[in-house]
Amino acid sequence: MEPISWNCIIAHAITAFSSFSIPILIGVFFAKTKATIPSKFWLAFLLSGAFVLFCGFHHFLAIFEPHMAVSLLHLGVLDLMAFISLFALLYLMPTAYQILEAIAKSQEDTRELQRGQQMQRLFLQGPFLAYIKDEQSRMLYYNQGIQSRFSVDSQQWLGKTDSEFLPNPEEAQRVMENDQIVLKTLQTLKVIEEVKIPGNDQACYWLSFKFPFTDYATGDRRIGGISIDITESIEAQRSLIDLNRQLEEKTLKLEAKKQELIYLSDMADILYSCQHCYSGISKAAVKIYSLF
Repeated sequence: MEPISWNCIIAHAITAFSSFSIPILIGVFFAKTKATIPSKFWLAFLLSGAFVLFCGFHHFLAIFEPHMAVSLLHLGVLDLMAFISLFALLYLMPTAYQILEAIAKSQEDTRELQRGQQMQRLFLQGPFLAYIKDEQSRMLYYNQGIQSRFSVDSQQWLGKTDSEFLPNPEEAQRVMENDQIVLKTLQTLKVIEEVKIPGNDQACYWLSFKFPFTDYATGDRRIGGISIDITESIEAQRSLIDLNRQLEEKTLKLEAKKQELIYLSDMADILYSCQHCYSGISKAAVKIYSLF
């Protein structure tokens, strides 16, 4: 067989193999990724796939008929391929703009999602603690604030409850009880929680906002939380209370001294009055005595 004929056969074989493989790969891709096609583009998708498959049949039959007259089967495949290609072209012409719009919208949605994710990451890097727990109070996510404040990495606490990583069992139990209140009431809970840093006995106070939400991917309940360190404010408030108490004690002491001074002043007045009375009586006695 001449080299030209072999070249033709090999070219038809490669083209047929590619034409059959492309729809299969696209089908596997959609099956694995569970991607969906808008319903208004289904016909265009099927027509394009059918056109590619019939192109494959055409080239597959051409392998066996390099020098023979075209068979009725081959002719039928060519006619169907021509009809489908023409129908696909006529259908795709008015919908091409819609497809381009859908692609542009998808790209814009992707950019918007990326911007949203970037803003979310920047927000979660703020000077507060942010976390997500499941219904059993197991940690599913925590931000860099928790990692830096408690000296843990991004995976160390995942899947654990507060009782597994907090040093004080009673504090951990109170935190988990607050989580359950959120799940039962399905309301945002604002609470001050005392949670010590592992390895540090100093008390730390956190103003926590805990709220329930639903994981739409699984349908499970989740607990979201944001906590702010208010230890300095609590300590300042306690210092102010101590100062007020000391001031009240000093005020009471001053009031007692004032009452003592008033009492002494009254006693002095009484003594002074008694002294004048004694002098008057003495003079009267002298006069009476002189008369006799």
